[in-house]
Amino acid sequence: FGAAPFRKADGVELPNNKKTCSASVVTVSFGSYDSIPYYGMISPRLSHLCFFAFTDEHNTPPPSPWVQMSVPPRWVGAPNRVKSRVVKMLSHQLLVHARVIFYVDGKLKFASTEDIEALYRLFISSSVEWMSPIHPTRRTVMEEAFCLYLSNMTTYRVFEHVRSIYSASQMYTDVLLEGEWHIRRVGPASNIAAERWFQAYMAGTELGN
Repeated sequence: FGAAPFRKADGVELPNNKKTCSASVVTVSFGSYDSIPYYGMISPRLSHLCFFAFTDEHNTPPPSPWVQMSVPPRWVGAPNRVKSRVVKMLSHQLLVHARVIFYVDGKLKFASTEDIEALYRLFISSSVEWMSPIHPTRRTVMEEAFCLYLSNMTTYRVFEHVRSIYSASQMYTDVLLEGEWHIRRVGPASNIAAERWFQAYMAGTELGN
């Protein structure tokens, strides 16, 4: 799944009333690992946003305003950890009409949709292509690699992979971004970054193991 050469994910079929969504909030939960957050009534100020939750048969239908979605058939047999990264990193290939994507981990629940609105408005009022928080505890790529290794999420080859991508100074000085949420404009720059992120994940964790 996703091994080189890189193959694009398939776009998903949207409900008729969501086919023109240009700004989407996206979350994911496979295998009942996370529960989709409930936000109750959505502010009219967010009526232009579409909320998509990618789940499987192990999850109950997500609460409103989420619209339940499935990954394309070619990804159905992939491990849950890989499917979740497809949604997280390749959502621009799934939601082909989206121009802005706000991704949120299933485990992350904002206090209210006002937080979503505030972050979204901050982003669209800026000229940046990608916005996400700095990791609260780990500061460098190498620290992240050690965390993955000590958590048995990968093998020692993760260090070889990091060294093949980053210079010695980058491994220990680059700012590490938190992956629980991000907002990005769909376009060549952010799409390439997201696809390389997916490739790095697959290569650095032994095809997702």
